[in-house]
Amino acid sequence: MAQQLYTYKAKLIRLIDADTYEAEIDLGFHTYTRRHLRLSAVDCPERGTIAGFRTTAAAARWWTNNDGKALIHVIHYDRYGRSVAEIHPSNPQSETLAAYLLKQGCKKWTGRK
Repeated sequence: MAQQLYTYKAKLIRLIDADTYEAEIDLGFHTYTRRHLRLSAVDCPERGTIAGFRTTAAAARWWTNNDGKALIHVIHYDRYGRSVAEIHPSNPQSETLAAYLLKQGCKKWTGRK
């Protein structure tokens, strides 16, 4: 597991593709921000492809099954300004989003393309 910068509660606003999201992040003290999140350690097919459609639908199911809420552990920020994060379910009995998507056909991310 990579070193974590911060842990926050997050609520899904928009699913961009299987590994990129817009979320409302609870910073505490009744303070919220919207950020683009990139899922850490997973590389999913690009949207606009059949495989991308399938994995995006799988990500949508995961978010729906978790009521659109998650705990995020921010690892770092990428060159596009997105927060790269591990995304955990708010229900500790469920699997992480990365583990779920790896079972759905996404690949482990090994570095820049």
